[in-house]
Amino acid sequence: MALICSLDYETQSALDLTKIGAYRYAQSAKIMCAAYAIYEENTFEPAMVKVWRAWKGEPMPADLLAALSDERVRKFAWNAQFERLITLHAAGLAVPQEQWFCTAARARASAYPGKLDLCAKALAIPQKKDLAGGKLMKKLSAEGTGTEEEYERVLEYCMQDVVVEATIGMVVRDLTAEEWKDYHVCERMNDRGIPIDADLARAAQRYAEVEAAEIAKELNAATGGAITSAKQFARVKKWVAVKAPEIALQFTDEETGKFSLDRSARTVIFESDLQISEEVREVLELIDDAGRASTAKYAAIENRTDVDGRLRGAYLFNGAGQTGRFSAMGFQPHNLVRDKLDNAGDVIEAVLDGASAEEVTRLSGENMLTTLARMLRPTIVAENGNVLVWNDWSAVEARALPWLSGSVAAEPLLDLFRKNEDVYKHAASGIYGVRADAVDKAQRQMGKIAVLALGYQGGKNAFRKMARAYGLKISDDEAEEIKVAWRLANPWAKTFWHDLEAAAILAVRHPGDVAEAGRIKYLMHGDMLYALLPCGRLIAYPEVELVEIEGKYGPQPRLTALKASMHPKKGETAWPRVALYGGLLAENCTQAFCASLLRTAVRHLDDAGWPVVMHTHDEVLVEVGEDEIEEAKAALQEAMLTNPWPDLPLAAEPEYGYSYDK
Repeated sequence: MALICSLDYETQSALDLTKIGAYRYAQSAKIMCAAYAIYEENTFEPAMVKVWRAWKGEPMPADLLAALSDERVRKFAWNAQFERLITLHAAGLAVPQEQWFCTAARARASAYPGKLDLCAKALAIPQKKDLAGGKLMKKLSAEGTGTEEEYERVLEYCMQDVVVEATIGMVVRDLTAEEWKDYHVCERMNDRGIPIDADLARAAQRYAEVEAAEIAKELNAATGGAITSAKQFARVKKWVAVKAPEIALQFTDEETGKFSLDRSARTVIFESDLQISEEVREVLELIDDAGRASTAKYAAIENRTDVDGRLRGAYLFNGAGQTGRFSAMGFQPHNLVRDKLDNAGDVIEAVLDGASAEEVTRLSGENMLTTLARMLRPTIVAENGNVLVWNDWSAVEARALPWLSGSVAAEPLLDLFRKNEDVYKHAASGIYGVRADAVDKAQRQMGKIAVLALGYQGGKNAFRKMARAYGLKISDDEAEEIKVAWRLANPWAKTFWHDLEAAAILAVRHPGDVAEAGRIKYLMHGDMLYALLPCGRLIAYPEVELVEIEGKYGPQPRLTALKASMHPKKGETAWPRVALYGGLLAENCTQAFCASLLRTAVRHLDDAGWPVVMHTHDEVLVEVGEDEIEEAKAALQEAMLTNPWPDLPLAAEPEYGYSYDK
């Protein structure tokens, strides 16, 4: 059996970890104390936990030093990147990255929360994270000094964390060898860092007030002066409660009476079937825009970029939980605006020179909100002598979804992809009832949005949300008409949604038996429902329950599962659940399969020695020497287009530049 060392540090630094990230923080931190346990796999007992009182000047305990130095010992920690970096910088011990393993990544892979206290609560583990001790730890960490009693109290907190982490490690499944390899590839990319133009990130923040003023002006106009700033939270809630009382009713906590319109609540509103007026929708969208202000991204970029101009630690492995997609910390590389400015160089030069807001917007031809958003990609700049080469799959989810359905009815659509025809024009053709070669630019855009928004059983609100992301506003009626037309033109999708839900229900009813829908297989094991992807990776649905609900045509079966991204309300013990309907299952398996395609491509590039510095859900970016451009393009093509399924039509086109301004 493998030998494990579970480790947790508490540290002291004047810097804010949440603001600057683990990489910069670790360089300034000192170890306050540590708790650890060394044991054979699956034999952990709380009594095994030992301590290191570093605040007293004690040297690292000999058995901990020996475990960290032994390549045969697997080093586990919750968010292991932090412990790895503290071991390197504060303890002065370089433990090879491949010897570190993250318990939080394991929890997320099983669709449990990525925060230690929430994961313990979701799993109903009797040992709980010590929240009071956590508050004291933060106080001592920031102040750098405390009483002996306070330090001992923090040490108890640290010990309890190890108990909780190690216990969770015995409950959730271990990752496969391939999954751990992908984790270590991700950490190597995090270590490598994203090359950043820190001067541009710093200069762009000077226009924060202008950006906020633009949103405030629109809010003022939309509400007749009732709201003049996105930060007027009380006014916003009061205005919405009057204009849309049904929203206030749905999003008010029964116990506390608190009405919440935070980002998660707004997302539910945008994606639900709630009938809200255009006036209310516009205001909520403006509040959303303010929360995603580009100047906040520039601040995160500057805060997390090291003195060598590299932003490290941007990616969180298995961050999206069920699908296994990567998420991001601080700077969000997954949602950068793609449309670049026509004269980006001139605008960037003006910003760097400190030009007035009027001059910057005159040059760009856009308002400040749009201008700054379109400058984010060019903030990523190769080091001198290097160039960035990137490659992105064309409509990868739109290709994967019909292929995963395994439906003969989806073959005509897949053939369009295989022939490299304009699928968005064909989608518009089905929606508007015109020949594909007669589709105009506006119709094609609607076809593209339909392909991206409606494949997962999305309704008119999902379509409107996607349209908004492309800068388009459409009415409820038009969105509903397009939804109906797209479904009629793509009957395979509705069949796949139904088959996925039916297969999942069948698997739950007959534990141990495999139920199939298209290329997806379901299996119930214990209280966990698994979906097996064609690539061999699993999607987990914890604590699945099958209940009967009263439907339109009588009692109907409904599956629900624990939802990691939601939290119990105050005073509640039951964890929030989500209904596993066909559209959600289709979205999960498609996004998870595409995430596996990305992982495989990045792994192959890493194995071949190509330095991946960044990726999104459908794109991979490497930084190479100027003389390696063509070789890197070929390597990206090979890694991203080679797969075991000849009938899966993938396409990608590599590009390059000194800055990431596609």
